[in-house]
Amino acid sequence: TEVVEQIRNQVVMTALRGLATRLGGLREGRKAIIYVSEGLTLLLPPQMRNMDASRGRMGNPGGGIAPISPMAGENNPREQTAAVFAEADLYSQLRDVFTAANRNNAAIYTLDPRGLAPFEYGIDEGVGPRQDASALRLTQDTLRSIADETDGRAIVNRNDLGPGLAQIGRDSSFYYLLGYNS
Repeated sequence: TEVVEQIRNQVVMTALRGLATRLGGLREGRKAIIYVSEGLTLLLPPQMRNMDASRGRMGNPGGGIAPISPMAGENNPREQTAAVFAEADLYSQLRDVFTAANRNNAAIYTLDPRGLAPFEYGIDEGVGPRQDASALRLTQDTLRSIADETDGRAIVNRNDLGPGLAQIGRDSSFYYLLGYNS
């Protein structure tokens, strides 16, 4: 499942880079991209890592094997180190998206469709509360970073998306491009 997440992230980042580049070639002025997503992540909690798909999900008691404790990985230095490296790798890959968007004058507005999200994973996944909160924070932080680095806005933790979408319209209509030639 982590491999699937990595491939999904690569596809998303390639699409965002390509879209920003394409929009940059269409016209002068500011362009807006609205990216609807629950965020990006590279490292799943240990309860969700299972290399053998035939055995079912590890955190699921009906999955054919004994479930992993919800506290697996809590206060584990290896898990913490892996999380730090995964986050650094993700942001390294996102730098190319930031560069392409800024080079082509495209702001990326991120929108989390979950609204006020209390949890990242369902209760049936068997993920501990601290790991779940950390994963939720990370996915929302990726959305905030994409928006911040490209001069967009992140619409996260909101049940009413109307004001955020209205702000995107206002931002796009109040943008002017000034040039000077001597």
